[in-house]
Amino acid sequence: MILPTSIKADCSTSGLAQPMEALNPSTFPLPGLSLILRSVSSNLHSGYGFTLIRGVPVERYTREENMIIYVGISSHIGAMRGRQDHQFKGQPADVMLAHITDMRRPDGEQNYALAAYTDSEVVFHTDVGDIVSLFVLSEPANGGESLLASGWTVYNALAENRPDLVRVLAEDWPIPRCVDTMEKTPHMEFNDTL
Repeated sequence: MILPTSIKADCSTSGLAQPMEALNPSTFPLPGLSLILRSVSSNLHSGYGFTLIRGVPVERYTREENMIIYVGISSHIGAMRGRQDHQFKGQPADVMLAHITDMRRPDGEQNYALAAYTDSEVVFHTDVGDIVSLFVLSEPANGGESLLASGWTVYNALAENRPDLVRVLAEDWPIPRCVDTMEKTPHMEFNDTL
């Protein structure tokens, strides 16, 4: 979906002065876009499970304004926000936004274990969340392609054809979390917290 030109102006008149944690449809109104975004939400939860939105003129805004626009638009799609990490700069925090960018040191030394913080190819993986979203600020010189698969479709196929594998994936597996840090957690689990 490409945002209509008339709707692009909504972002500049919405709540760019709001702190991100205060953003919701009432503090970041998008009168020309809210119905479209509700339709996107419906598609994500009950339809294809994937939507591509294009047309936010990121070059018009500062980095901070773009982050606010991203969170503001997201608030129209889903009211609940998860967290990316449990800490920021070594301190406990609920980090709801992470930057996927090359963070290697100028000497080329890699101080991050995760490929998302380098310019390396990111292998096929899963991102946990009911809705996972990306907001692209610039196109890479090369690469940047993404492959998507529905986790629920994979689960349903396994449950129907190989229920033994569903049980194996529900066991604890060692998962790398950060540099030299491993955590044991299931590859797949059901958590009914709502």
